[in-house]
Amino acid sequence: MCARPRTELLTLSSQKEAEKVPQEVVQGWCREKDIPYFEVSAKNDINVVQAFEMLASRALTRVSG
Repeated sequence: MCARPRTELLTLSSQKEAEKVPQEVVQGWCREKDIPYFEVSAKNDINVVQAFEMLASRALTRVSG
């Protein structure tokens, strides 16, 4: 029997999404679930690299054991 692989998640928020849900609500939900949260803007190059690096780091840590 194979173990079900664990999926790594990040929560990304654009400026338009941030207007719909208060930042405190999203951050609290992410903290409860131990999911990293980044406000990103590809247009303005904000946190795009950081979000990718976090996801890659978490995936490597999981694979390395």
